[in-house]
Amino acid sequence: GLKSVTELVGRALPNITSHEELTYLHKVVSKIDHDLCILCGDCIIAC
Repeated sequence: GLKSVTELVGRALPNITSHEELTYLHKVVSKIDHDLCILCGDCIIAC
């Protein structure tokens, strides 16, 4: 575990990369719970 929140500071920095170096090898598909849908369209905007 962590002793302090400050131990998290900077840990993501090695993962920063340029847009050209990003990989898109995995396909992501959203799952919509139609029972909770209020037809706001936010899911379409997010995709």
